[in-house]
Order: sequence, then C-alpha cells, then structure tokens
Amino acid sequence: METFWNELDLEQNDWLGLASKLLQELFCKEFLTPLEQTDAFYSLEVDHLNLSKYAQMIDEANIHDDLDVVTSVYLPE
Repeated sequence: METFWNELDLEQNDWLGLASKLLQELFCKEFLTPLEQTDAFYSLEVDHLNLSKYAQMIDEANIHDDLDVVTSVYLPE
C-alpha cells in the first residue's frame, strides 16, 4: 500500500491529494482553479427543503442490484 502512495508522490492516506490528482488527470490542471468573482458562473439554490417527494420516490422504486452488468470505461486524454 505504501508503494501506491509513493508512486503518486503523496503522503500515505492523503485522500484530498489523491482526489486532486485524479480530477486533474481526468479533466485538466485548470479544473481545480477556483473561480473569481469576475468569472462567469451559475449559482445553484434550493427553493424548498421538502424531501417527502424524494422519500416517496425511493419508497416506490424497484431497487435491484445491477453491479454485475456495470463496466468501467477509461477515456484517455
């Protein structure tokens, strides 16, 4: 396990560093650059805090395990 972290040049159990490296590898280095107030961005806001609709959806859902048919896809840069 220690070689895993050493190969990535990270301290052991540096989960934030690992997530940062994976996101930069998947997207680009600029992906983690914070937005400035002058940048164009969209704000997401919650209009209400009523979870009953979502609880009802989960209650009525036909939930089953499909992990045996799932495959991961790696898209190189």
